[in-house]
Amino acid sequence: MKMMILTSCLLLTGLINAQEPPSYSGEWNNRKARTTGNLAVMAIPTSDNSWKAMFIGEFLGDRFEYEVLFTSEKMPEKKGKKKKKGKDKLKLRGKANIDGELYTWTGTMTEKSFSGRYSSSSANGDFRLARNKTKK
Repeated sequence: MKMMILTSCLLLTGLINAQEPPSYSGEWNNRKARTTGNLAVMAIPTSDNSWKAMFIGEFLGDRFEYEVLFTSEKMPEKKGKKKKKGKDKLKLRGKANIDGELYTWTGTMTEKSFSGRYSSSSANGDFRLARNKTKK
């Protein structure tokens, strides 16, 4: 439901086109606080190698919503492996100022998954998300 509201708001404000951007959901792990929770992200391409990702989740009962800007580069194919259609893997790097603290983000995104790690001076963790099925 939260993702539907976010998508509607973005469409109304003209930030994305009518084609649905990739969205993913799953769990995140806060290693410092030793907590986990549900996490959803919508990744919106802003140029050939840039993405804006909106993360929505919950931490200790409080809802959060953060925007992170990523740069991306295609990861090289492994030698001797035949490239499969739709199997491009993007390496992501980003930074965000969240509640006055600088966070660094790294990860990978494919057609089927979005995973990564984040860290700051007071927090660190990771997430593993699966692509949500689009409605036809």
